[in-house]
Amino acid sequence: MYKAGVFCTAFAGQLGNGDFFCMPFKKSKLISAITVYTIGDILSIGVSGFLLIPIYLRFMTPDEYGLFSIITTTTTMLGVIMSLGFHSAVGRYYFDYQTTDKQYEFLSSIWLFQLMFAVILGIILLIWGKPLWSWLMPGIPEYPYFGMVLAIATCAFSSGIYSIWLRVQEKPYGFVVLQMFSTFSILVLMMVLLIWNRGGALGAVIAFLVSNLTIACLTFFMLGKRCKLVFDFKYIKDSLMFGVWMMVGTLGFFF
Repeated sequence: MYKAGVFCTAFAGQLGNGDFFCMPFKKSKLISAITVYTIGDILSIGVSGFLLIPIYLRFMTPDEYGLFSIITTTTTMLGVIMSLGFHSAVGRYYFDYQTTDKQYEFLSSIWLFQLMFAVILGIILLIWGKPLWSWLMPGIPEYPYFGMVLAIATCAFSSGIYSIWLRVQEKPYGFVVLQMFSTFSILVLMMVLLIWNRGGALGAVIAFLVSNLTIACLTFFMLGKRCKLVFDFKYIKDSLMFGVWMMVGTLGFFF
């Protein structure tokens, strides 16, 4: 059926009978997708990992830049915990549930569970986590940074799941458009809040908060309307068993 110019990519999963499943790609389609993803990644990394660095150094004092770096690192680590490794679980189980047309029930279940977990954990930390913040972040004001860190981490899964969904559905152009929109939004917000408004570290953190909330709202609009109000623990159990170990590995990498 497929000629020599066809690739078969094995995903990190197995079918019920224990055999690895794979998905065929035509060579031209594979090369086209790789090219689009690469261009998008280069543009995104070029802005966030290169263009913004001199802006940070120009419009923040060394103390502010250090504070900003600590806040963003803490936010990323807490976001990993609040996401429960479900980003990885989507990539693992999507094709399993697609074969039975249950992929949106799967997504709905883990999304609702993650939101409930993140909100409950966020409330607990907001009420009783202040001593922990003071111990881990001496010298960094609890207000307003603690609440902002919790808010960004809470929406970490929602702001990232749409891009992963576009990947697994093999929509590189949609993925890159979303990636560039996210990059452009953070660049504009930094220009307004950090450069024009001279907001320092606080302005930069607000820019990240607004950007993440914007992408999360876009995700709810674009992807949430396809989901069903389903809360099935069988989807949650499988995702937890897989995702928690991915979460532990990611945290180990950060440490």
